[in-house]
Order: sequence, then structure tokens, then C-alpha cells
Amino acid sequence: MHLAIAFSLVLVSAAQPNNPDNDAGRSQRKKEFRQRKDALKGTTDPNPYCELGDWALANNLLDEAKQVFETAWGLKPGLDRARQGMNRLGYDSDDGKTLRPSREVVQRKRAALAANDADGRYQLSLYATNLGLKPEAQALLEEALKVDPDHKPTRQILGFVRYYGQWLTLLEMDTRKREDLAWKNAVDAGRPPEETWAVLKPGGWAASLEEVRQVLAWAAGPTGVVQDRKLADPAFAGGEYSYGTPSLYRPWRKTPVIVFLHDGAADTGDGDDCLGAVHSLAGPRGYFTICPTVLEKKQLGWSDERHVAYLKAILKEFSAAYNVDERRVYLAGHAMGGYGTWYLGSRMPKTFAALSAWSCAALDVKLEELANTPVYVLHSAKDPTVDVARAREVVAKLVEKRSPHVYVELDVETHAIPDAAQVKALEWFDRHALPAARKK
Repeated sequence: MHLAIAFSLVLVSAAQPNNPDNDAGRSQRKKEFRQRKDALKGTTDPNPYCELGDWALANNLLDEAKQVFETAWGLKPGLDRARQGMNRLGYDSDDGKTLRPSREVVQRKRAALAANDADGRYQLSLYATNLGLKPEAQALLEEALKVDPDHKPTRQILGFVRYYGQWLTLLEMDTRKREDLAWKNAVDAGRPPEETWAVLKPGGWAASLEEVRQVLAWAAGPTGVVQDRKLADPAFAGGEYSYGTPSLYRPWRKTPVIVFLHDGAADTGDGDDCLGAVHSLAGPRGYFTICPTVLEKKQLGWSDERHVAYLKAILKEFSAAYNVDERRVYLAGHAMGGYGTWYLGSRMPKTFAALSAWSCAALDVKLEELANTPVYVLHSAKDPTVDVARAREVVAKLVEKRSPHVYVELDVETHAIPDAAQVKALEWFDRHALPAARKK
């Protein structure tokens, strides 16, 4: 036994000089590094220093690699090859001149970002990830979502998917799909409320019997497009509206609504005229689209107090027939409808989560009532019908009052708003919901 142990020790001892990680091997590599470095004295070309840095990294001589990469950087600040080597050592430069620890560079870049720059935080998180700074990258992604909860690249990189207008984790989405299938099967079966409730309860749904009755009532409403529906409220004889339901509509889930006010003038304009165009963009995004017809076809027809009660009556009737998300009801309009959006939106701040006014001015608007209502203003710089100066005037007032808003001025000569710009407005609606404190 003693001879076997002694023989093993001899074998280990003999193997050590050939082990590149033992002291002798490391000393040999350090000696070779010094020789190579001495041979570069007087060299002004940074590339040989980078080559030596790569060799030092490959041989796990980190301090030595840092020396020569710094020398290469000093000879040519900003050199990509030197930067890449220093990145591997945990250093970078945010000004192209000074090398700093990567974590400090990320902190400096973060401090330079605007408070509302979600995309900048997302891009910086990718940069931090490439530098191996995963905690910093995660923190930046979380900041991006605080700035913009709907920032698509951030949501996606964190594993969220969009489902029924909401960002959900894969687990949440799987749960939703199971719930939807259970409800669909129960509704399609055509059972009475008591039997439907009994079927749903084992699946974990917490809905009461009364809520099940309500869902079944909502499920009985027509889907697709409904044109020129007469408003039942006798106070508005002749009032009508057209609407579209999204293909994603599920009576058991709250669904957002866009009320769109048509344009027109004396003897012109109808809700049915604009429903197809608006709903073709809003429906696939999961929105109901309601397009009322103005009560009296005249200039600025929407802009009077009677239409405040008119819109409320339409929404009340519609909400009785469909499962409306009352925190996500939006108002938009073009031209005459845009004037109406300003007028009615400023008088119904507890009804609409956000407004979008297109190709119009703002007359008789209670801007003080829009202090907490986000507004998205769209106007063409060369609008031949309504001078863009009219839009700029009201936007200047919003800026002065620090009211939440976005102003998009299109560099086109048209009174109409292109589809691509309309989609941007709808995407912006996605980000806003009525705070509980502003609900009626």
C-alpha cells in the first residue's frame, strides 16, 4: 500500500510541469508574454498589441492582456479590436476616448437617457447583456416597462405575448385559453344559466350565477357589422349608430371600444360611411368600433351639449348589449368629427380614457378638463382644408398646461389621414386606460 501511494505521488509530481494551469506553466507563459511585449517596444501600430492581447486572453493572463489592449487603445483610441478585447475584460468607453469599467459605462449611458425614453432603455439593456451585465440589463428592461408598459420589444424579450389587448406571460396566456375554451363550450351548448354555471364552477371560474346570466345575455348580441341601428332612447328620435364587433370578441371578457365621429358638413356625413374603414383597422386589434351619425348635419354638427347626452345614451345602450371595458373607451374623429372629439371629450373626461383628433382645430374646448386625459393629435403639414396652424395653436396650449398629449404632423399634402398614421393612433390607445379614480 505504501509503495502504491509513493508511486502515485511520483506520477503526479512528474505530470505537473506539463499542466498549463500550474505555477510553473503560468510562470512560463508570463515570461513569454514579457518577451513578446519587449519585442514591441517602439511600435506605433496598435494591431500587434491587440494580437498579443488576444494571446494573453487565450492563456488566461488577464492583467497582461489589459496592459497591451490599453496600449493599443492609447495608440488609436476607439479602435474596435482594442475595444472588443477590453469588453472581454469588463471595460468599455462611452465617449470613444476613456476606458472605464463596463458597469460604470452602462450607468453613465443610463443617466444620459431621457426620463420617457423606453426604447433607449431597451437598447441599453441589449448592450449591457452583451457585456455580461445581466442584473443591469434586467433592471433597464423593468424601467422601460415603467416608462411605457406597452413597449413591444421589451415585452417580447421578457417573454410576454399579446392576447386580447393585454400583455400576458405564456403561463397566463395558457390559462386564458383554457378558460376561453371552457366558456365557449358552455355558451355554445345553449344550456340555461344554472346548468352553465354548474359546468363552469369545476374549472375554477369564480363567476356568480348572476354574472353567468349576464354573459349569456351578452352572448346573444349580434356579431360582425351592424349598420344604422336606431337608438332606443326616446329623447333622441332619429338617432342611430353603426358598429362592428371584433373577431376576438368573447362575451365573458371585457372588450375596449373606439367611438369614431364622422366628418361632414351641411347635409353630409353618416356613421355608416366611415365604419368600414375604421373597423378594418380597429377590429383586428380587439376593439369594438361605434360610429354614430350626427343628430343634425351641419357645420360643426358634433359640437353642442345635446351630443354629450347623445353619446352617453349610445354607450349606455351598447354596454347593455355587450361586455364593454369601461376603463378603455376611446373617442376619435376626423375633420368635423375631430372638432367634436375636442368638444365632447373635454366635457366627458370621466368617460374616455384617451382622445385622438384628426385634421381639425379645437373650438370651445374646456382644456382644463383634459388635464388628465391623454390626447393624440394628427394633422397634415400641408392640409388644404384645415390650416395646420390651427392644430399647432391648441397643441401649444396643451404644452403650456402640461397636459398629456402626442402631436404628429405628417409631411403630406392631404386632408385625409393615411392608414399607417391611423394605426399609430390605435397603438397609442392600447397604452391608456381610465384610472379608477376618473370613472363615473
